[in-house]
Amino acid sequence: MQKVEEIHIRMTCRLNSCGAGLANFFQEHWQTKEITNHDVVLVAQEQSLIGFVAILCRPTPLIDNLHVRHPYRSQHIGTALIQAATKELLKKGHTTASLWAFNSNKKAIRFYERLGGIKKERVKRNVLGFEILSQKIFWPDLTVILKNQTY
Repeated sequence: MQKVEEIHIRMTCRLNSCGAGLANFFQEHWQTKEITNHDVVLVAQEQSLIGFVAILCRPTPLIDNLHVRHPYRSQHIGTALIQAATKELLKKGHTTASLWAFNSNKKAIRFYERLGGIKKERVKRNVLGFEILSQKIFWPDLTVILKNQTY
């Protein structure tokens, strides 16, 4: 999990210009994260970790994280990760999933919409003590993810 933790810190810091406090938060987050057999965590790697997806199924699937390192973006790695994770969810008997994206992250929201996600409610969510407007994305039928391409 150390490599997943490192990429999560780098990606989040790049987006949010984080300081040591946020980096420490994510280090603790991944060191204390309990991943169960019900959850799905997949990584993409070559010589090093280039991306990961983490889906927590407690009980319904929540896509907790999808990150691809900057140099590897726009190479369909995110699509491949989310589609591979979807296959695992379907094997486990799940038919739906959701996630929360920062409302300001329009590129991510468009990506999820191209994969068949439907925008639902927007609410302010507490993120590290800050109220951040967030957009819920929902898939009422996971198989749509496998049918859609982001390119």
